[in-house]
Amino acid sequence: MIYQPLDTLARYLDNYLINKFSIAGEHAAILSTITDQDGTVPEHCLNKIALTLVSLEQDKNIRGPIRPDSTASPVTGFNNLYVLVSAVFEPENYDEGLKSLNEALLFFLDRPVFNSANTPDLDTKISQIRITPVEQSMEGNQRLWTMLDAKYRPSVLFRVQVVYND
Repeated sequence: MIYQPLDTLARYLDNYLINKFSIAGEHAAILSTITDQDGTVPEHCLNKIALTLVSLEQDKNIRGPIRPDSTASPVTGFNNLYVLVSAVFEPENYDEGLKSLNEALLFFLDRPVFNSANTPDLDTKISQIRITPVEQSMEGNQRLWTMLDAKYRPSVLFRVQVVYND
């Protein structure tokens, strides 16, 4: 289960940024790649915060409830999603991009857990989503952007830990 938790984070961040900056008629944050196959920035990403899945891993320490009649593994899919939150803004809007990225960082720091109590439309298969920033060295950041085959954008890497109900 990859799409549902990421879609939830993107929607809630989008709503937050739209309200914060009084944006009308368009998205402020989207779930998207930051480059097309030819290396260009997709038009729909310009002047927005993009949430991009860059890696995933299975955390065998996170276990959901084990049903006695089930032979399935208590670990459901990939639990750790590494998401790059990038300010994909044109050069003339660089300052707006930094403001938006700053607000995105504050949003996730202020709300590090999404669960059914604070996210009523959370997928019923998900118990909670935990978000923590990942500290990266300059070299690690360079390797990440090289791997993405993209020009550097101001960004923050987050680990999104998904705990499933079943």
